[in-house]
Amino acid sequence: MAKDEIFGPFIDWYLNLIEKDFSVELTPQTIKEKEFVNAVWAIDPYEQKMAPHKSTLKVIARLLGGGFSKVHPIYVCPKSDQGLGEARNQMQNFMMFLDLGDTEPFHVYSEPSSDRSERVEKVLNIAHEHNAKVVLLTSHGRSSLGATFLGSFARDLLNKSDIPIIFINPHTSSYVVSDKVMFATDFSEQSKVAFQEFLNLVRGKTSEIILCHVLSFPYEYVDAYGMSMPLLNYYREDQKEWAEREAQRWIKEAEGKDINIRLNNIMEESLSAPAHSIKAIAEREKVALIGLVSHVGPIEKLVIGSVTRDLMSSQKFNLWVCGPRFGS
Repeated sequence: MAKDEIFGPFIDWYLNLIEKDFSVELTPQTIKEKEFVNAVWAIDPYEQKMAPHKSTLKVIARLLGGGFSKVHPIYVCPKSDQGLGEARNQMQNFMMFLDLGDTEPFHVYSEPSSDRSERVEKVLNIAHEHNAKVVLLTSHGRSSLGATFLGSFARDLLNKSDIPIIFINPHTSSYVVSDKVMFATDFSEQSKVAFQEFLNLVRGKTSEIILCHVLSFPYEYVDAYGMSMPLLNYYREDQKEWAEREAQRWIKEAEGKDINIRLNNIMEESLSAPAHSIKAIAEREKVALIGLVSHVGPIEKLVIGSVTRDLMSSQKFNLWVCGPRFGS
């Protein structure tokens, strides 16, 4: 039997395989998936219970371009008497437990001051040094009362940061692997700027973005006798029409930038706090990430509450949040 008859079919199969491998079309989306996002992950290695579940890490990895190779894990020691050697050992064990694959080398920094704001500034300075696009953080999700008396590193970091923060859900859920994300907005100018940044992060890494707006009305539109109140109903309809126009304008502008993602609009009326409706929509749609803006500072939060704080307290969602200093 001739050599061509023996090796011919194998050679043809091999050449076809090579052609298939090299004929993959490099679309803007596939290129984007290869771009890893620079990030700083502020870790407390002594909080083992704050380590995210593996399913959550898969979502975060996808949002960062497919892995953690451009993530800089850091720990800022809160006390001068805490040994750096012990802290490094704790950090090494924590990183091994997370099993992230390739990352930048972790660093442990000593911050002698007991002032929490000093450690917050240290994290932000490191993030700027690495040109980080996001800061990763897991939070206890304390209630407003707990944050008032115990303080919150996460709250202070959000209020001072001009970089978006991803608050990683330390728990797991059945829908964390979803390919959907959601952006909750009040259609303010700051929210619009944050939405553009959010699009840049998720482009090429998700298939659907839900644009969510909650029309919050704290009272019923009927009087004591069950009769409708025309003035309030008129205001209600006017707000709905305005929100619908804004939503369509945002979607049209986003589609004009060829983001290659399906955008859906969900508008919901609520007689309760907006955070309640946002959580309900996120659970119903099974979104893997919620993007939003936190407008107010620490003093206002004590008085009027915060959608961001309420979502963090639930510890059910991954949150991408821009603080009040973002874009300043």
